[in-house]
Amino acid sequence: YEIDRIPAKEARWYADSGMEYQNRISEEIYRLTVTWKHITIANATAFMNQIARYAHRASFFLYTGAEHKILDNQRLLHVRIVPGSIKREDALYNYQNISAQFEEVIG
Repeated sequence: YEIDRIPAKEARWYADSGMEYQNRISEEIYRLTVTWKHITIANATAFMNQIARYAHRASFFLYTGAEHKILDNQRLLHVRIVPGSIKREDALYNYQNISAQFEEVIG
């Protein structure tokens, strides 16, 4: 994983209509890239069908129950998937790797 703090003015958000807007605040937000390696094809398909499929119109929460380091010692972040950031590739037989980038949603 990789986590950064970026000025929100570098971030963009998308309305339900598909319109793209640039944030107009100077507060920093989290940008997090997560890669899941060697997950089953069934789990990869579930991720694509239940989460990635709605990335253009839905935000959600990332949380951690035990290992808080991955979220910069936060337990819960309201995020969206950065459009075009999801990558799915074949790994070993019957397994895949998925990578996605998330940005914190403010408000």
